[in-house]
Amino acid sequence: MKKIFVLIFSFAFVSLSVSLLFAQEKKIDKNELPANVLNSFKKNYQNAIIKGASIEKENGKIYYEIESIDGAQRRDLLYTKAGKVAEIEETLTANDIPDIVKSSVMKNFPGGKINRTEKVTNKKSISYELVVEQGEQKHEVVLDSKGNIQKVKKMKKEN
Repeated sequence: MKKIFVLIFSFAFVSLSVSLLFAQEKKIDKNELPANVLNSFKKNYQNAIIKGASIEKENGKIYYEIESIDGAQRRDLLYTKAGKVAEIEETLTANDIPDIVKSSVMKNFPGGKINRTEKVTNKKSISYELVVEQGEQKHEVVLDSKGNIQKVKKMKKEN
């Protein structure tokens, strides 16, 4: 249970940090979501609970984000105003990561331990965002679905 809490907290913290860096985001009440967005979400995720909502601007386009939980599954969805899904971020367990992605991480971070994993799906691609702990150092690593590393960022040490 503690691992799940840490995983969820880490996921939320990193998602918020990345969103603030790369997008202009404003929290809104879920009742402020456009009907198309809310209907699309409810149609596809009948059992999910909306934990938060926001409106954001990325690359000049307006999107609506729904942060949700569906059982143990955390999922953030980015919608256009028309209710079309632009991106899905889902938490994964280490067991859910494709072997080719795991192999790449272990090859590039020998002895590393995967602490957090997200699968990011959009129209163009699927990628995996991981936090890998290697000794005293943690890294945020982004890989494509073929296991190719797209980005690595050293994380600051926690106090």
